[in-house]
Amino acid sequence: MEALKGISSFIKTRKNEFESVDDAIKWSVKSGTIRNLGSARVSIPPLLKKRGSSHVWKTDLMASQHYWEGWFIGLSEKFLSASAAKLLILAGRYQLLVFPEVGHMVQEDAPERTASALVEFWKRNEKLVLPVKKPFVGNKG
Repeated sequence: MEALKGISSFIKTRKNEFESVDDAIKWSVKSGTIRNLGSARVSIPPLLKKRGSSHVWKTDLMASQHYWEGWFIGLSEKFLSASAAKLLILAGRYQLLVFPEVGHMVQEDAPERTASALVEFWKRNEKLVLPVKKPFVGNKG
């Protein structure tokens, strides 16, 4: 749900018009939308339509904005409560580690493995700069 706040900004700032299909493919790789050039060559062309001498996206993603929240409300609960095996695939700086042989106190049952996982995660993401939240200081009066 938190990610929804930034989606409209992303859509509004993405390039909407391309000189050619190849230009759109190159943009998708350069922007990081698709990082695999071979995949971009397959998946980007069907997403475009010719308009005059340029190519534009077929779908106006902003037109579906009023549905976005409804698509995601309660999704985590539905996912977790499903009585089936689960596979969650995400992009970005999210990592899920499952240590099936430990109990609730993961850091106690597998301290070395937990520490190693934390260090590895930190090393991969050390360039990530997060805003520092200033602590709330109440009235002293």
